[in-house]
Amino acid sequence: MKDIKSRLIQRIAFRIKDFQYDDALREIKNFSRAFTGKDKERLLFLKGYLSLKAGKPEEARKIFSRLLRNSPNKSIYHFFLGLSNMELVDYKESLENFSRALSISPESAEYLKNYGWTLVMLGKKKGLSILNELFNKNFDDKDLIVKYILALLRFNEVNQAKWISELVARKYQDEELQEFLATIRDLRYYDSTFLSEKEEKVLMLIQRKSGLEPEIVDGLTALFLTLKDDVFKKILKPEPWAAALEITGRLLFGDGKVNLREICKKYNVKVEQVDRILRKIFDAGV
Repeated sequence: MKDIKSRLIQRIAFRIKDFQYDDALREIKNFSRAFTGKDKERLLFLKGYLSLKAGKPEEARKIFSRLLRNSPNKSIYHFFLGLSNMELVDYKESLENFSRALSISPESAEYLKNYGWTLVMLGKKKGLSILNELFNKNFDDKDLIVKYILALLRFNEVNQAKWISELVARKYQDEELQEFLATIRDLRYYDSTFLSEKEEKVLMLIQRKSGLEPEIVDGLTALFLTLKDDVFKKILKPEPWAAALEITGRLLFGDGKVNLREICKKYNVKVEQVDRILRKIFDAGV
């Protein structure tokens, strides 16, 4: 039995190293019966982590919620549940998750960073203060650097964001980070592109549920951003808007064949709701 466990751990480690998260999940499914007790709990946590890395936050959320039922005082489970909810654009839930993790492990800078970032995404300036304090203490966390700069932009502190970008660029040679920093340093003005939580959820639903090709999803995202101030002034429920956008994408970029009722069923919305939104989209000249 120990040999099975050792081989599984080695194979999963190999898969993770090569970013083969789906393959690692299959390994867990095939050999999970070899684990019992605490080992089974650790394997379930790993399954949740891999689900999140594989772009399956719904599955990850279920797993971490399940783990918390048996171990409600494990801060790491609250933290990863918060990350799962962030991916699903459930910021209020994320904030609660990160807050709970911090109440158990108040010394964690990682928990505090994500708590602060969630506040920023909810439009709360307290989040910027938290990220600023963390940045002043730790100049080595690249994820913190990016979040802090974006938070500054979120609250229109463009000059400070450019100054921080210039400062950081002198230290790091990471190509991806340098590209991001160069974009910030070259800003002449900043027209905020931060979306509301419900606007983000529309795009998340399209990405995860539509089954459309990535380039079509990109086209719909561009269309949404173009129309959002005129057509999508106030979104109360993201699901009907996501259904309407999928239909629009299939009509404009696909073969033109649309099963309206099937799409509405997928998003759990009424045909009448989607019809009203489609009229708005096409009245805008799409």
